[in-house]
Amino acid sequence: MYKYLKKFYLGLLKVPDEASDPMGNVDSLIVFRASMKYFKFSLIIMIISRVVIFIILLVIEISIFSASKGMMVPLLFFILFLVLFTYSAVSGYVFLRLRYEMHWYKVSDRSMRIRQGIYTVREMTLTFANIQNISITKGPIQRMLGIGTLKVQTAGGGGGATQQAKGGHLIDMHTGYFRNIDDPESVRDMLLERLKNYKDGNLGPLVEEAPEEQKAGPPDLPLESFLADLITEAKGMRAASEKLAGS
Repeated sequence: MYKYLKKFYLGLLKVPDEASDPMGNVDSLIVFRASMKYFKFSLIIMIISRVVIFIILLVIEISIFSASKGMMVPLLFFILFLVLFTYSAVSGYVFLRLRYEMHWYKVSDRSMRIRQGIYTVREMTLTFANIQNISITKGPIQRMLGIGTLKVQTAGGGGGATQQAKGGHLIDMHTGYFRNIDDPESVRDMLLERLKNYKDGNLGPLVEEAPEEQKAGPPDLPLESFLADLITEAKGMRAASEKLAGS
């Protein structure tokens, strides 16, 4: 049932089923999502909230049934309650799973692409050429689940001018988040390794050799001729200095 609802909602909202690949070698591409443990935790929270809502509405239904002299009004209210509750539970599960499955992380040897969202789809690409910092954050729930969030900052991040308004929210286009992923340390090490390989592969020679005509050293002359010219020039400089001193 879920796959039909997924196809229906994605078609209705015009959401691509998968993020496009970032620049780089196809063979180096790594694709992953947030941790399944985080999805299950979110699902448990949703179920608990729905159960609480069900109990509250059930108490209200019992109160209406006790106060009513007839059966028609409580019965209609109960049917309406079941319909709305069922729709809320099913749609809540579908959109929770869609939000999980539509959150893509793709990393190649040159760049990475992050795509998220169902109603408002946000897709950003960060290149290894501009990466300045990679860090990990873990909240209490993330530590309990053994997951974490990886933060990637590129050149130009950290200033208000780097943010763009989109859908009423400010979005930092120089910072990407790999949220709630398994083993963020390994992902960080993988990104650092690819960053090192990228920079090593794109740097020129450390010392640029000077052209032949700019190299230091005596001209290509016989040693005797070179010394004779040097002595003649020294005598000329001495004669000029004695003449200047006499005057």
